[in-house]
Amino acid sequence: MPPSPLDTLDSGLNWLSAALVRATKDRRSPFRWPVFCTRDGRGRTVVLRRVNAGSLNCHLFTDRRSPKVAALRDAPEAELVFFDPARMVQLRVRGEVRIISQGPTWQATLAGLSQNALSDYTQPAGPGRPRADADDASEETVSAAETFTLLDLTPQVIDLLHLCRQGHRRAEYHRDGQTWQGAWLVP
Repeated sequence: MPPSPLDTLDSGLNWLSAALVRATKDRRSPFRWPVFCTRDGRGRTVVLRRVNAGSLNCHLFTDRRSPKVAALRDAPEAELVFFDPARMVQLRVRGEVRIISQGPTWQATLAGLSQNALSDYTQPAGPGRPRADADDASEETVSAAETFTLLDLTPQVIDLLHLCRQGHRRAEYHRDGQTWQGAWLVP
Protein backbone atom coordinates (compact mmCIF):
# COMPACT_ATOMS: atom_id res chain seq x y z
CA MET A 1 0.00 0.00 0.00
CA PRO A 2 1.34 3.49 -0.83
CA PRO A 3 2.27 5.78 2.07
CA SER A 4 -0.54 7.66 3.76
CA PRO A 5 -1.44 11.04 2.29
CA LEU A 6 -1.69 12.02 5.95
CA ASP A 7 1.90 11.55 7.11
CA THR A 8 1.77 15.15 8.35
CA LEU A 9 -0.94 17.83 8.38
CA ASP A 10 0.91 19.72 5.63
CA SER A 11 1.32 16.61 3.46
CA GLY A 12 -2.41 15.91 3.81
CA LEU A 13 -3.34 19.41 2.64
CA ASN A 14 -0.88 19.24 -0.27
CA TRP A 15 -2.12 15.78 -1.24
CA LEU A 16 -5.81 16.72 -1.23
CA SER A 17 -5.14 19.91 -3.23
CA ALA A 18 -3.25 17.95 -5.91
CA ALA A 19 -5.89 15.19 -5.93
CA LEU A 20 -8.73 17.68 -6.46
CA VAL A 21 -6.94 19.52 -9.26
CA ARG A 22 -6.03 16.19 -10.91
CA ALA A 23 -9.68 15.08 -10.73
CA THR A 24 -10.73 17.94 -13.01
CA LYS A 25 -8.39 16.67 -15.73
CA ASP A 26 -8.45 12.90 -15.24
CA ARG A 27 -11.80 11.31 -16.11
CA ARG A 28 -10.77 8.14 -14.24
CA SER A 29 -10.02 9.89 -10.98
CA PRO A 30 -12.40 8.71 -8.24
CA PHE A 31 -12.53 12.32 -7.00
CA ARG A 32 -14.01 13.51 -10.32
CA TRP A 33 -17.52 12.40 -9.24
CA PRO A 34 -18.25 13.67 -5.71
CA VAL A 35 -21.63 13.71 -4.03
CA PHE A 36 -22.93 17.28 -3.60
CA CYS A 37 -25.06 17.62 -0.46
CA THR A 38 -27.21 20.63 0.38
CA ARG A 39 -28.43 21.53 3.87
CA ASP A 40 -31.92 20.22 3.08
CA GLY A 41 -30.46 16.70 3.19
CA ARG A 42 -30.45 16.04 -0.55
CA GLY A 43 -27.39 14.65 -2.27
CA ARG A 44 -26.56 14.20 -5.92
CA THR A 45 -23.47 12.97 -7.74
CA VAL A 46 -21.91 15.81 -9.75
CA VAL A 47 -18.81 16.35 -11.88
CA LEU A 48 -15.98 18.37 -10.39
CA ARG A 49 -15.21 20.83 -13.20
CA ARG A 50 -12.51 23.15 -11.86
CA VAL A 51 -10.50 23.60 -8.67
CA ASN A 52 -8.33 26.55 -7.72
CA ALA A 53 -5.16 24.99 -6.28
CA GLY A 54 -4.61 27.94 -3.93
CA SER A 55 -8.07 28.63 -2.52
CA LEU A 56 -9.43 25.12 -3.21
CA ASN A 57 -12.62 26.68 -4.59
CA CYS A 58 -14.57 24.00 -6.47
CA HIS A 59 -16.65 24.70 -9.59
CA LEU A 60 -19.61 22.58 -10.64
CA PHE A 61 -22.21 22.98 -13.38
CA THR A 62 -25.96 22.65 -12.96
CA ASP A 63 -29.33 23.75 -14.30
CA ARG A 64 -30.63 26.78 -12.40
CA ARG A 65 -34.07 25.10 -12.27
CA SER A 66 -32.71 22.15 -10.27
CA PRO A 67 -33.78 21.48 -6.67
CA LYS A 68 -30.19 22.00 -5.47
CA VAL A 69 -30.21 25.60 -6.69
CA ALA A 70 -33.48 26.25 -4.85
CA ALA A 71 -31.95 24.71 -1.70
CA LEU A 72 -28.84 26.87 -2.08
CA ARG A 73 -30.95 30.01 -2.37
CA ASP A 74 -32.46 29.16 1.03
CA ALA A 75 -29.13 28.12 2.63
CA PRO A 76 -26.00 28.80 0.53
CA GLU A 77 -23.93 26.05 2.14
CA ALA A 78 -23.09 22.61 0.81
CA GLU A 79 -20.69 19.73 1.20
CA LEU A 80 -18.83 17.68 -1.40
CA VAL A 81 -18.10 14.08 -0.38
CA PHE A 82 -15.35 12.18 -2.23
CA PHE A 83 -14.14 8.59 -1.86
CA ASP A 84 -11.12 6.86 -3.40
CA PRO A 85 -11.62 3.09 -2.89
CA ALA A 86 -8.12 2.18 -4.11
CA ARG A 87 -6.40 4.43 -1.55
CA MET A 88 -9.23 4.16 1.03
CA VAL A 89 -9.42 7.93 1.37
CA GLN A 90 -12.58 9.87 2.17
CA LEU A 91 -12.67 13.62 1.75
CA ARG A 92 -15.43 16.03 2.79
CA VAL A 93 -15.30 19.65 1.67
CA ARG A 94 -17.87 21.96 3.30
CA GLY A 95 -18.37 25.61 2.49
CA GLU A 96 -20.39 28.47 1.11
CA VAL A 97 -21.73 28.29 -2.43
CA ARG A 98 -22.17 31.16 -4.85
CA ILE A 99 -24.70 30.66 -7.64
CA ILE A 100 -23.26 32.26 -10.78
CA SER A 101 -25.70 32.79 -13.66
CA GLN A 102 -24.17 35.86 -15.28
CA GLY A 103 -20.92 37.77 -15.57
CA PRO A 104 -17.56 37.17 -17.26
CA THR A 105 -16.68 33.87 -15.53
CA TRP A 106 -20.12 32.44 -16.32
CA GLN A 107 -19.97 33.69 -19.93
CA ALA A 108 -16.50 32.23 -20.52
CA THR A 109 -17.55 28.89 -19.01
CA LEU A 110 -20.73 28.75 -21.08
CA ALA A 111 -18.82 29.66 -24.26
CA GLY A 112 -16.38 26.80 -23.61
CA LEU A 113 -19.04 24.10 -23.43
CA SER A 114 -19.36 21.61 -26.29
CA GLN A 115 -22.64 21.31 -28.20
CA ASN A 116 -23.23 18.01 -26.46
CA ALA A 117 -22.78 19.59 -23.02
CA LEU A 118 -24.99 22.54 -23.96
CA SER A 119 -27.83 20.16 -24.81
CA ASP A 120 -27.98 19.16 -21.12
CA TYR A 121 -29.35 22.65 -20.41
CA THR A 122 -31.85 23.02 -23.26
CA GLN A 123 -34.71 20.82 -22.01
CA PRO A 124 -37.97 22.78 -21.79
CA ALA A 125 -38.63 21.50 -18.25
CA GLY A 126 -36.17 21.59 -15.37
CA PRO A 127 -34.50 18.57 -13.74
CA GLY A 128 -36.81 16.28 -11.79
CA ARG A 129 -39.97 17.38 -13.62
CA PRO A 130 -42.37 14.73 -15.00
CA ARG A 131 -42.14 13.58 -18.62
CA ALA A 132 -44.27 11.27 -20.74
CA ASP A 133 -41.70 8.43 -20.87
CA ALA A 134 -37.97 7.80 -20.49
CA ASP A 135 -37.24 8.62 -24.13
CA ASP A 136 -39.54 11.64 -24.42
CA ALA A 137 -37.46 14.01 -26.52
CA SER A 138 -39.42 17.17 -26.96
CA GLU A 139 -38.70 19.15 -30.09
CA GLU A 140 -39.10 22.31 -28.04
CA THR A 141 -35.94 23.60 -26.36
CA VAL A 142 -34.78 26.59 -24.37
CA SER A 143 -31.50 28.45 -24.62
CA ALA A 144 -28.72 27.02 -22.45
CA ALA A 145 -27.94 30.63 -21.49
CA GLU A 146 -31.30 30.71 -19.69
CA THR A 147 -30.60 27.64 -17.57
CA PHE A 148 -26.85 26.98 -17.28
CA THR A 149 -25.48 27.83 -13.84
CA LEU A 150 -22.02 27.67 -12.34
CA LEU A 151 -21.72 26.77 -8.65
CA ASP A 152 -18.63 28.05 -6.84
CA LEU A 153 -18.03 26.34 -3.49
CA THR A 154 -15.58 28.18 -1.21
CA PRO A 155 -14.38 25.61 1.32
CA GLN A 156 -14.44 26.53 5.00
CA VAL A 157 -13.83 23.08 6.51
CA ILE A 158 -12.13 20.04 4.99
CA ASP A 159 -12.14 16.59 6.61
CA LEU A 160 -9.60 14.07 5.29
CA LEU A 161 -9.78 10.44 6.45
CA HIS A 162 -7.35 7.69 5.42
CA LEU A 163 -8.50 4.18 6.33
CA CYS A 164 -5.49 1.89 6.71
CA ARG A 165 -4.78 -1.47 8.39
CA GLN A 166 -1.69 0.06 10.01
CA GLY A 167 -3.92 2.66 11.65
CA HIS A 168 -6.53 5.11 10.40
CA ARG A 169 -5.62 8.80 10.24
CA ARG A 170 -7.94 11.75 10.15
CA ALA A 171 -7.37 15.48 9.95
CA GLU A 172 -9.62 18.50 9.74
CA TYR A 173 -8.62 21.79 8.13
CA HIS A 174 -10.30 25.13 8.80
CA ARG A 175 -9.92 28.16 6.58
CA ASP A 176 -8.35 31.08 8.41
CA GLY A 177 -8.50 33.95 5.93
CA GLN A 178 -6.32 32.80 3.02
CA THR A 179 -4.58 30.00 4.93
CA TRP A 180 -5.58 26.64 6.37
CA GLN A 181 -5.16 25.47 9.96
CA GLY A 182 -5.06 21.72 10.41
CA ALA A 183 -5.69 19.51 13.43
CA TRP A 184 -5.66 15.77 14.00
CA LEU A 185 -8.96 14.06 14.82
CA VAL A 186 -9.85 10.66 16.17
CA PRO A 187 -10.77 8.62 13.09
